[in-house]
Amino acid sequence: MMNLTRITAICATSLIPLAAPALADEAANKALVERVFEEFYNGRNVDTLTEYMAEDLIQHNPLEPDGAKELAEFFEAEFWSKGLIMNAEIIRIVAEDDLVFTQSRWAPPGMDDPWGQPSFAIGDIYRIEDGKLVEHWDVGQPVPESSVNGNTMFEGGIWHAEPEEVEEANKLVVLKYFEEGINNQNLDALDDIVAEDWIAHNPMEPNGLAGLKAVFGGFFEQTPEVHADVKRLIADGNLVVAHNHYTINKADRGNDWAQPAGATFDIFRIEDGVIVEHWDIGTRDVPASSVSGHSMFDGGALYNYR
Repeated sequence: MMNLTRITAICATSLIPLAAPALADEAANKALVERVFEEFYNGRNVDTLTEYMAEDLIQHNPLEPDGAKELAEFFEAEFWSKGLIMNAEIIRIVAEDDLVFTQSRWAPPGMDDPWGQPSFAIGDIYRIEDGKLVEHWDVGQPVPESSVNGNTMFEGGIWHAEPEEVEEANKLVVLKYFEEGINNQNLDALDDIVAEDWIAHNPMEPNGLAGLKAVFGGFFEQTPEVHADVKRLIADGNLVVAHNHYTINKADRGNDWAQPAGATFDIFRIEDGVIVEHWDIGTRDVPASSVSGHSMFDGGALYNYR
C-alpha cells in the first residue's frame, strides 16, 4: 500500500504516464473531442467518423466493440434506430498531454432541467494520437430527481489556469485524499486537504467536511476492506480528474474483473492546496467481461505512482 512518504519522494517522477508522450496540443485535443460530441453523438454523422477516430479505436466501455466503424454501428443499432436520441452537453472539459476528460449531461433534446428525467451523467476519457481518438474509457449513471446537498451533479465552480507546478501539487492533494482518506481510512487526514465548507455534487453526500467524514465512516463500516486504485490522473488548471477502480475485498485488489467492484471519475476543484468542490460519476456494477475484451481500467496512460 502506498504511503505519503512514498508519494512525496517520487512525486517528481511518478505523476507522468508510464510511456510519456510528447507534449500534446491540449487545446487542439479539446477541440477534437468537442467535434466528436457535436458531429457524432449529437449530429449522428457517421460519414465523418474517420476524420477523428482511429480505425482500430480501443474501447473500454464494456458494451461497446473496438473500432470506429463498429462504434457507429453500435450506436445505430442500440440507440438511434430505436428512437433513443439523447443530446450530449459537455459541462467540463479537462486536458493534459494526450488525455481529454469530459463531464457531460445526456438528456432528450430540449430538456434543460438539470433534474429532468430521464437524463444521465457521463464521464469520458479519450486518448489522442496524431489528431485522432485512439482509446476511450467511460462511466455513467442516471441523474436523480434530488440530492442530499441540494446541488445538481453539474453546476458549480469555474475552471481557471494554474502554473504547472501548482497542477502537480494538486495531484498530490488528490492522491493523499484517496490514500489516506479512503485506503487508510484516516478521516483526520482530511482536515488538511478538504475545506470545511466543501461543496458536494454527489447526490448522496452532504456539503461540508463533517458530512463527508460521516459518509465515509458509514461506508467503512459496511465495507472495511474497500480500496481505491487511482488509474489515471488529469490535472488542468484548478481541476484534477481521477479515474478510479474500487474493490471491496482485499483479495480482489489488482483484479480488473473482480466483483463486486466500482468505477468512478472524480473531479476535484482545488484552491490554495485545498479541495473545495467535488463532482463524481460512478457505477458499482463493474462487469466480469466485456465485448471488446478490455477492462474498464487497463490500457494506455496508466500512472505509475507506487
